[in-house]
Amino acid sequence: MELLRSFKGEGWLRILGASATTAHYELSVMLRESIPALREVIVRGHVSSEGKPVMGARLGRAVLTLEDGSSHNVDVTEITHNGMELHFLPPLRLRS
Repeated sequence: MELLRSFKGEGWLRILGASATTAHYELSVMLRESIPALREVIVRGHVSSEGKPVMGARLGRAVLTLEDGSSHNVDVTEITHNGMELHFLPPLRLRS
């Protein structure tokens, strides 16, 4: 995978069944080329929060709002001791 861009910021995380909480995120935008004819842009990242919603989080869907105001559906793929790992779901609408 080729790293196209990475960035950090503060936004909001909403997990199903919980109220939104402030979230600190680190995201990587990558280009994956499985075969020469198939190129896919993917976004993965890490989110941490000081609130209880992250502690009670489960694997599954959530919404991450970035500091630019754009909201993105994400799939929580792993919960760690200091936050969660996530994968953005299509369609990707990242602003420059």
